[in-house]
Amino acid sequence: MADSSLSLRPGRTRPGCNYYWRLVMTAVSFTLFSVGGLLLSLTWFNLLLLVQRDKHRRRQMARRSIAWSFRCFLRFCRLVGVYDYRIEGTEQLQRDRGCLIVANHPSLIDYVMIASVLPEMDCLVKADLQRNFSYGV
Repeated sequence: MADSSLSLRPGRTRPGCNYYWRLVMTAVSFTLFSVGGLLLSLTWFNLLLLVQRDKHRRRQMARRSIAWSFRCFLRFCRLVGVYDYRIEGTEQLQRDRGCLIVANHPSLIDYVMIASVLPEMDCLVKADLQRNFSYGV
């Protein structure tokens, strides 16, 4: 008697190479994001404290470096096929001041995408992120 758990039912297929590639690259992406944030916190931001005495300029440099690192992260994710995205209306948003941007399904990636093109923004995130080991304060 054949084991039915090994047979494929019509309409269902085994995950292909693309599935496993994306699964591994998603894990790599999360790791890269966490390690990148840790390295920025431990090295770059502390270096800025030593090099840049002007508080306003230091904050601006820190925000711009975060935006740059987010752009690099997003390009990596696109390159390895984790996801594809398109940000439209960037120029308009960069000209606007004092506006409120509301994500229709807020997640951490929304902030990453928005902050990658708008480094001088403030962000409200859910309080649970403060208790997260990787992202907490």
